[in-house]
Amino acid sequence: MNSQIHIFSEKKSNRLVYILSEVFERRLQLTPVLYRDANEYSEVAGLKINYSNLDLPGLQIKPAVLLFERRIDDHDLSTFMERGILKLFKSSSVLGYDPLAAAFYFLSRYEEYLPHREDEHGRYKAEESVVVQNQCHQLPLVEIYCEELRHELGLEKSLPSIETELITVDVDQVFAFKAKGLARTIAGTLKSLLKSTNSFSKRLSVLIGQDSDPLDIYDDLIEDFQNTGTSSIFFFQVGEASSHDINNPPHLSLVKQRINDVAMKARIGLHPSYHTPQSHEMLQLEVERLKAITSIPVTQSRQHYLKFKIPETFKWLKEAGVEKEYSMAYSTINGFRASTCKPFEFFDLRADDRIEMEMMPTCWMDMTAVRNHIRVEDAMAELLELRKTVHTYGGHFITTWHPDSLIGMNVEYSTLPLLHQLIGKDEI
Repeated sequence: MNSQIHIFSEKKSNRLVYILSEVFERRLQLTPVLYRDANEYSEVAGLKINYSNLDLPGLQIKPAVLLFERRIDDHDLSTFMERGILKLFKSSSVLGYDPLAAAFYFLSRYEEYLPHREDEHGRYKAEESVVVQNQCHQLPLVEIYCEELRHELGLEKSLPSIETELITVDVDQVFAFKAKGLARTIAGTLKSLLKSTNSFSKRLSVLIGQDSDPLDIYDDLIEDFQNTGTSSIFFFQVGEASSHDINNPPHLSLVKQRINDVAMKARIGLHPSYHTPQSHEMLQLEVERLKAITSIPVTQSRQHYLKFKIPETFKWLKEAGVEKEYSMAYSTINGFRASTCKPFEFFDLRADDRIEMEMMPTCWMDMTAVRNHIRVEDAMAELLELRKTVHTYGGHFITTWHPDSLIGMNVEYSTLPLLHQLIGKDEI
């Protein structure tokens, strides 16, 4: 049973209740008890935080207004750096800032509701984030703030350990050459013929059944994960083809059979297609389609291109039965988009309420590493440094991989050696 921490605040709000749960209950293993009566708070014994400007017992945190509003405003964040750590909402209290308001700002993705620039896919640009601007995106600031609170409260620090290491695989297309449908097969074959004799020969050998499809590495991956005790999830795309969706037609028997084969051996989830953020109906259809293929409820999901609309996409996913969502990451840089290495409940700022769905903190993606690091050794260094950071704070180390990058298709180098070193199979 968790110990209690007694917290005084002159006001109560959904934002405050949410962040008290995230910080104290989920991260510090303390049950928060909120008081609005100063006398009652003063008389109770035990751990205390005075979240007000009043002169009361306990660790005082002078509050920013953020947690007591319902509107979404572009606040003065009063940022400053301290020993390489970004702090928000500077104040004259002991800690020098408001860690509760800062943690809420990050976990709620407050800045993504504000006017901002988007990239060509309509995504929030990483460079818009105050955390990225201050080069702290590879630090789990929420956990760092929690450790500062733990220290000021005089609590013992438990020995850290990674709670979960999870390999996630985004299957944008089940097969590279097989099961593409007649028109796409003819077009692809002609294109490969014009490209080179070698390219044409490889494709033809797969189409006539002489060789296996180069992307069909799922059994090998599953065997590697099982042999090394590695947890994994495969996210399958089952939407209709488009200029940004190159998946195999989901109605083809060969495609359905292969997805079902993987689902029999490993955990799977949905990889909603590129246009689902604009269509609730399309998203629901894809959830039902994957469920029909596998006869398994769809409870885990990650958006294709990491493309979502906040908060609509997550509300729709929750309505469709998704319990864990893995899209909270940037496509252009690796790190912690929500400044946390631990799962958190999504808070809908517009509705001023939490959504009972876990946001899973993916922090590293192979395609991003390949784009940003010319040498495989540098990509590995980033991967291991993030793993070390997550280990320090006892978080969830979640990475994203793609079959095409694992086999070195259309990328500078194969990322399979990185995966093998990470799971302890091989060394680079």
